Amino acid sequence: MSGTLLPEISPPMIKLAGIVLSGFALTVTVTPAQAATLAFASFTPTGPAQDFFLTSTPVPNKANSFTVTIKGSASIDFNYMIGGTPFADATQFANLTFTATSIVSGHCPTPTPNCLANNATFTESGFSGSFSITRDSPFVSGSVGLSNLLSGTFSLLSPGGQLTSSVGSSTATLEAAGTSSNPNQVVFTSDFLVFANGIDRDATFNLSRLTGLATALSRFSVITNNGTDNRFPNNFSAMGSGVFDDAIIEAPEPSTFALLAGALLGLGLWQRRRRLLRR
Repeated sequence: MSGTLLPEISPPMIKLAGIVLSGFALTVTVTPAQAATLAFASFTPTGPAQDFFLTSTPVPNKANSFTVTIKGSASIDFNYMIGGTPFADATQFANLTFTATSIVSGHCPTPTPNCLANNATFTESGFSGSFSITRDSPFVSGSVGLSNLLSGTFSLLSPGGQLTSSVGSSTATLEAAGTSSNPNQVVFTSDFLVFANGIDRDATFNLSRLTGLATALSRFSVITNNGTDNRFPNNFSAMGSGVFDDAIIEAPEPSTFALLAGALLGLGLWQRRRRLLRR
């Protein structure tokens, strides 16, 4: 990929923290570099179309069980929120494909465990899936056309991707995040960024202008199940936007390098003087 700048998004490195020249010894102390989890990319829909669809399909021969699938295919406006790519902060016209699936039943917490009350908070975990965001037209680097702005997968590692909403709401969120026990929960790839292993990855898909499809209810609702805490969402369509996070390395400050240079210079002068005195 000659001609393409690939900034690296990595876990914490080691940087120089302090240097002490004392007598005959040069002491260098090190501490982990400061890493901040930052939003590095985002997307918004280009128009008002509801291009995301959630469907709950009954599992054959298994009562009160459903496969919940969320799919999206949309034209979007995509932005890198960090420097170093060929696009700076310019909006990229792109295409998004998205899919996520779960068979885990959702629930509402006490005091409304049956999700029957309006505004009851609903959560369903266990989603796994993938997404791909490709540039409308490839970015030409040498003789190679590059189009993968950002792609990723989130796997069915506990708790998996998690869908949250509330009964009667017009919004919902699907979020997948890496954890210390499951660092590969979320994996990103891109033609324009380089990702190292890390646990602070997060992909959040925000669903808005939610419209119910399976019932007369126009907002988020759940499939009833004889009053038990074993809930699945009713079908709906929605608009989609998203934000992606990772741990970004802060480069060592210029003062750190100046401190090192000064200490090494002092050490060099001391060694030179010592050699002269031995003659």
